[in-house]
Formats: sequence, structure tokens, C-alpha cells
Amino acid sequence: MTLPAGTTIVLNGVNTITGGDSSLECCGIYGYGYFYVEGTGILKVTAGNSSGSRSIGILATGIAVNGGEIIATGGSASSTSYGILDSNALAINSGKVTATGGTATGSSIGVKQVYMYGGSLVATGNDNAVEKNQILTLRIIPPIGGAHQATAIIQIARLLRIPTLRQINM
Repeated sequence: MTLPAGTTIVLNGVNTITGGDSSLECCGIYGYGYFYVEGTGILKVTAGNSSGSRSIGILATGIAVNGGEIIATGGSASSTSYGILDSNALAINSGKVTATGGTATGSSIGVKQVYMYGGSLVATGNDNAVEKNQILTLRIIPPIGGAHQATAIIQIARLLRIPTLRQINM
């Protein structure tokens, strides 16, 4: 599925997109430019399998998640498989994102780069949750402290495979 720049996807209920297999690059969603996701539903995107290139669940210049839940999965690939490949950065303001790279001869990566202002992220890849040598920017926005900040710190630590403060103090 291709999306023009500036598209807003409003999620309601469960929505499923599955890409076909190809000897070329496979994408579940290909966004020309930035697109936005909001609402309360679920978007499940699965890329097809690529025998000659990459397989990418969601490929775009920029994605802003303002609500809902996204589950993006790359298929098998002869090169690289991404759950989400965003040339600028995936921005999670609220909502939940799960990005999983598929089996690949090259690399299997959950997400390339992410800015987290809220919400949650689960990124999984056979090689990297987040692409190596990429900056992972995480910002905890007020209110400072409390359960939201503690949850974000624990999720960040797990994502980066860093022991949490509780684990360090044990």
C-alpha cells in the first residue's frame, strides 16, 4: 500500500495490510513523505518476502504515532529485513508500536531510529532491535517522575539491553 505525503491514518478496530512476495524490495506500507497515525484501533502490517532485496513492514520518510497501536513486521529477505524503516525517525507521541525484523541473509532489525515522547515501543530483530550506529533519542516529557517516567526508563533499558537501576542495586 502506498500513502501520499501528509496522510493521516485514523485507526478504528483492527486493520490488516499484508504485502506480496517479490524478487524486488517488499513493503507492507510505503509512505511518500511523512504520515501520521492516530485513533484507538490497531494497524497490523506485514511485508512480503523478498528474494532479491529488502523486506520492510513500513517504509517512510517520517512517521508520527499519536495514538492507536501499530504492529509492523518485515518478511524474509535476501538483504535486510526491517519492521519499520523511517529515513528521518519514527516519532512516538502516544500509542504502542511493535516493530519486528524478519529472517534475513543480511540484517534483521526492528526499527532504524526512534524519538519517544510518550507511548511504548517493542523492537525486535535477529541482529538488532534498533539499527546499530544509529542514535536512539528518548525524551521524557513532564510530568517528571511518577509511574510514567519509571516505566519509560525500564522500557528504554530493556530496549538497549542495559540493566535497570533495580537490577544494578541488587
